[in-house]
This record gives sequence, structure tokens and C-alpha cells, in this order.
Amino acid sequence: MLKRRMLIVYIISTMLALSIGISAKAFQKESMALNDTHSKINIDTGSYRELEDGIKVYTDTLGGIVLHFAGTKEITKEEVDKGKKILENQDTEKSAMEKDLEVRKNNPDNYTMISGNYYDIEYYPIYIGTWGNVDVYARHTIGTRSTYNGQDYLTSYGDVTWYNTSGYNALPYRNGNATVPNQKVVDVAQPVLFSIRDLGTNRAKEITRNDFGPNQVGIATRRIADLDKYIFNDLHGNTSDGVFYSRTFVPLTNYNPEP
Repeated sequence: MLKRRMLIVYIISTMLALSIGISAKAFQKESMALNDTHSKINIDTGSYRELEDGIKVYTDTLGGIVLHFAGTKEITKEEVDKGKKILENQDTEKSAMEKDLEVRKNNPDNYTMISGNYYDIEYYPIYIGTWGNVDVYARHTIGTRSTYNGQDYLTSYGDVTWYNTSGYNALPYRNGNATVPNQKVVDVAQPVLFSIRDLGTNRAKEITRNDFGPNQVGIATRRIADLDKYIFNDLHGNTSDGVFYSRTFVPLTNYNPEP
């Protein structure tokens, strides 16, 4: 029923956009720019409900959904050390950023800018399954790809929120968990070490992906990560804002860009 309602909304939006002579994608960009307000933190932020199979369904600062799957693995010291060698190398990040900006500037029609900032918006979210009556959608690996020491990385721009105080951090890419059989694909591993930078404060951290989210529906399609409250505070300087603009640098298992 939810998927049917979303389809109806999309069709109506598309028809309206075409009727006034702009593309459906441009219409969606403008709609999100106008409707994405960050004035209040959702009152249920940090709360969760636990499903019968041990999955925890969290709510983030903008009302988005994050899933913590039972039996989530911990990242090993070897994996941390390997990841940090690349992620902590400022030359690597600088090189990736320079390549990223060059690609975006040379292909302006392929990338979205809102108020002067790049946003890698998910226009075609991937339905991966339903848990606790929530239809869950993943993000394609949208952004730019670069390779260092044989490992592919994804550079993405978008908003970031927080959702817990237990040390969990989430990315919205497929991690192998799915109730749709052909979506049990790993685009970004879990756990995995990745880098995130608050582009307002210019503070960066290397952190571990433990969870999936935010669910890629509504305005969450312009969000690229969900964080632990204390990590969010370290990067942004407060938690009351509830959201900040960021860049992520994420190791890829499978490159699956927007169709």
C-alpha cells in the first residue's frame, strides 16, 4: 500500500512538472529545497522499537528511520588499521576531493546544487524489503568514484543527522540485509571504516558503519549518513541543530551508481 501511494505521488508530481515545462527531476529538486526545514528536532530522536527478530528500528532527528540488525559484526583491529592508513592520509582525501570537484564541474548537468552546495540526491531509491511494517529503501552509490591502493572509494555530499547514543553510525547503502531476494547485495560493507567531514566546521572523523540508514524516502534522499549523538557533537559542536552538511569518503564493495 505504501509503495502504491508513493507511486501515485510520484506520477502526480511528474505530470505537474511536465505541464509547466520542466523536468520531473528539476521539479523534485525544487520541492525538496522548499520543504526541507531543519527548525526542530524530532521528539522521538534516539528512541527505538525492537522487532521479534531482534532488529531495532531507530528514529533520527528529522524523523528518518535507521535499522540496527541483530548480530551486527564488530570491525576488527586489522580492518581498522588498514582503513586508517588511507583515510587518515590527508593527501588521499585532498586528491579524491580534487578529482571529485573536477568531475562535477565538467558535468554540471549530472550533479545537483542547492544554495551553492552539492547534493547527491537519490532519485530512484532501491526497495530492499519490509521490516516492522516499514518499507525500506537503499541508496545507489551516488557521487564520484576514485581508487587508492586497489580499493574503490565513493565521495558524496549531503546532509547528516543523528539517531542514537550507543556508538552506532549508519550509511544508507545495501549491506546484504534484504527481504527482497535479489537485493541481498553488499554495495558498502558492514562493518567498515569510513571518513566524514562537517563542511561547516571543517572537522573530520574516521568512524565505523554499524547500521543501515537513513531509509531513503522523502527528504532523507538528500541525506548520506546518520550518526551517534556524540560523534555528531564532536564534528558539529552541538547536537541541537540536528543536521549538518557534509562530505563522506566511503570504501566500496560494489559500485552501483544511479540508473
